[in-house]
Amino acid sequence: GGGQLQWLEEELAGAEQQGERVVILSHVGLAPRSQNESCLIWNYEKVLSVCHASPSLCLVLAGHAHRGGYVEDEHGVHHVTVQSPLECEETETAFATAHVYSDRSHILRSSWRGRA
Repeated sequence: GGGQLQWLEEELAGAEQQGERVVILSHVGLAPRSQNESCLIWNYEKVLSVCHASPSLCLVLAGHAHRGGYVEDEHGVHHVTVQSPLECEETETAFATAHVYSDRSHILRSSWRGRA
């Protein structure tokens, strides 16, 4: 709702003032083409509008869509939908490690099938 969007806007502004980079973790995706649009947050256009107003945001990690996905949006924000652990076989491990630096991000996958 509106209160959450205001909170997000304030957090992004604070990060920008401090010269920080921001990574958003969300259960559902924010960007079309990062996963099936039926799996996106219902007000993704408003959320992206707030996000794109800040140069601090560099990465969005999301879930919900079991197959995973990726897109870099027109503002240079990387949207990664992490594949669900439910897609792993019993003998596979289900985790990834994200390294976020001031100028780049690396997501190291331990075991990930399908597309990413």
